[in-house]
Amino acid sequence: MQEVINNDFDIKNLLSKIKKLESENTNLKKQNSILGHFTHLSKHEIQEPINTIISYISLLEESKKKLDEIGVFSLEVIKKSSYKIKKQITSLLDLSLINSKTREEIVNTQQAISYSINSLKNNIAKKNSIINVSENRHMFRGNNYEIELLFYNLIKNALLFSNKKSSNVINIQSYEEGNKIIYSISDNGIGIRKKDFEKIFDIFYTVNTDENNDSIGMGLPICKKIIESNGGEIWLESELNKGSIFYFSLPEK
Repeated sequence: MQEVINNDFDIKNLLSKIKKLESENTNLKKQNSILGHFTHLSKHEIQEPINTIISYISLLEESKKKLDEIGVFSLEVIKKSSYKIKKQITSLLDLSLINSKTREEIVNTQQAISYSINSLKNNIAKKNSIINVSENRHMFRGNNYEIELLFYNLIKNALLFSNKKSSNVINIQSYEEGNKIIYSISDNGIGIRKKDFEKIFDIFYTVNTDENNDSIGMGLPICKKIIESNGGEIWLESELNKGSIFYFSLPEK
């Protein structure tokens, strides 16, 4: 009789815990929805004054001839800083919105890659780069915009850190391993030191201090969050002056 009573108590206790978890999950979904809505509004509200500053900088540039050397230099610094702030704000808001959209759809990763390459065609031409893509086609259930953003940032990263002394070749390949799809994006760029392997996924961390490089250290953190929110992982192999290979997995759904 004692065993029956204990079992009955355990079941009631378990049901109570399940009910509590369901309640907490509902509240969490509501909070995420509110946060997503707030972030979406902030994206426009915060960027409006930055866009106004950039507009007036453009007007000042028309009168640049009237400025002395210090004035011209100051205008250029303000312009670069304004564009950098705009990129940082946009990237931070993009990062915060990842996985806040509940809509799922069938994503053709081959189309996502093609879209990303097309969006970067000016960068590709400027870097005189060649991009080779394997013919493997994979269908994935997720958010189409996020998967496009993932490939866009990884390809852009390979372009940013290309080697100026050699022709740039980027290879995008994929294969199935168990219930996962593994992607690799390789380049023959400047490479990454081993001690930076973990840091490069930190917000605003960049391994290249070249002032002509417009990286703000947000591309890889965004990629990591997209991959992990979809149940995958990201890792890399790299050697200085020989290039890098970024790998990531996505579960087949």
